[in-house]
Amino acid sequence: MASSSTLSKTTNLRRSSRLHSPERFLKSPTQSRFTVSASNSRTDHTPSDASLFPSLPEDIIILIAQFLTSRKDQLAFIKTCHAFQDAGTRMLYAHIEIRHSWPEFDPLLATLYHRPDFVRHIRTYCGPLQIFLLLEEPMWKARENLGSQPRKPGHELGREGDFPLIFKHATGIRELKIFDDRKVSFGEQTLATIRQMPLTKLIVVHQPEEHGAMPLTKVLGVQQNIRQLELHGDVSHWDLKCLKEGDLPNLESLAARVGPAKMLVPGRPITSVEIHNCHSETEGKELWMKLSQSSATVLKLDIWEWNAQQLEQAAFYLPNIRHLRFRGYHIKVDEVVKAVSYFPDLETLDISTLLEHQDGQVTSPQVSYDPDLSSWDRYTPSIFQNSKTLAEINIWKYGSFRFGRASANAVH
Repeated sequence: MASSSTLSKTTNLRRSSRLHSPERFLKSPTQSRFTVSASNSRTDHTPSDASLFPSLPEDIIILIAQFLTSRKDQLAFIKTCHAFQDAGTRMLYAHIEIRHSWPEFDPLLATLYHRPDFVRHIRTYCGPLQIFLLLEEPMWKARENLGSQPRKPGHELGREGDFPLIFKHATGIRELKIFDDRKVSFGEQTLATIRQMPLTKLIVVHQPEEHGAMPLTKVLGVQQNIRQLELHGDVSHWDLKCLKEGDLPNLESLAARVGPAKMLVPGRPITSVEIHNCHSETEGKELWMKLSQSSATVLKLDIWEWNAQQLEQAAFYLPNIRHLRFRGYHIKVDEVVKAVSYFPDLETLDISTLLEHQDGQVTSPQVSYDPDLSSWDRYTPSIFQNSKTLAEINIWKYGSFRFGRASANAVH
């Protein structure tokens, strides 16, 4: 019996020695793990802490997350892994767009109001500046049930609303698009909130004069890094005449009506101009003269409601145009053929609509009144033939045409 017991112990020791080799016989602990894994493939499992994701740099995780376009997918991404939470949250709140006709009812604003740490992640904001949050709404009651005790919105700033309270910590916003169809009161707190943003792009959408004047000069005068400015609508009541010569020193792209364009382009390094509603020949001639006074060379021209005679004047003052864009629903091809011949360095021609909706449908520009868009296939060769440098024509929502040695080739 004793010998049997001894044999059993010896066998167990031998088995144990094969599975747990003494460290003195190994060069490194890594070699030990490799040996055990190789000897028993059934136990070769990847440890949970061996995932590569926790060790990925945050910038790489953000690049991966950028392929997700919907907020639903972005939220799911954040919940997938703890390592995704910081980068995913930054991505989720980087672009804020408030399209609700009554922004007070938008739950996203309630979240931003209660979470200023999320506000710091915002890089672009599109929405109104005047917001009055209502405590009696269900989303506010739900917040209170969760233990949140917010300040009473709207009372501290009076007519200015709660925009300064919500975006007080939004010091990372670089692109700002302002629109509002209600009466607006731009007080000092609102302007101070905008001034702290390191803006590179500012878009202001039409607001009727009776809705209040926006002292735009007080914003533009302190924003030295704005490179792209879009002013849509009548801005005559926005005191642009008060801008100083040294304001907007880095402005490169401007979209506006004739009046603001004549004021803003001279002396600034603008290379891209979008002109809204240039009607008369006299108005156009003065406009082109002002555009030629840019401290840089204007290379891109986007014009609404145009004709060939206006563009002939434009080419006289702006001969270096390389990218030209026409807007309209019914395009006269003979006018286009004339226009492209005026610009000796023209490379790209874009033809699009005025970005409006007809009967709820977004339409492509038509050749005259022909609803058959395939007409562009027949007419684009004649446009190419009348220009020595034109290489590409893009028809919005239809296709692109590139000039070949023998003919123009369509790419749909």
